[in-house]
Amino acid sequence: MDGISMARHVEELTGDREKLSVDLADKSVTIRKLLEDNEYLNSKLENAESLLGKHNAKMHHRVQQVKHRNKLQQHTLDRNESEEHELQIEKERLHTESLIEQAERENQSSRANQSHLNYMPHDSASFARDYDGYEYGS
Repeated sequence: MDGISMARHVEELTGDREKLSVDLADKSVTIRKLLEDNEYLNSKLENAESLLGKHNAKMHHRVQQVKHRNKLQQHTLDRNESEEHELQIEKERLHTESLIEQAERENQSSRANQSHLNYMPHDSASFARDYDGYEYGS
């Protein structure tokens, strides 16, 4: 019985070995497939990273353009505000000059009226006396 039992064990071991060989072959195919898939996915990832890098570079360039454009617009706004301020000052200066000229005209007119009043006789008798040196009505 020892020989028969050994033969059975050998047959069992041989059967187990064949099963393991088949399993190993299946797993080898599966591993090879996984490695191929991994390689494919790595190449896709590299491509995506490259595209993303290019996209990021473009976006960075666009951001720089926008920043530059904003800086130019702010400079233009600052200049416009300065020009508006200067125009406001000029308007106020012209208005002040106009008021001064008007006041001077009114002052001259007032002086002329005052000097005219100083030379006007107060009554007809004094007018006649001043006019020809003769006193009427006395």
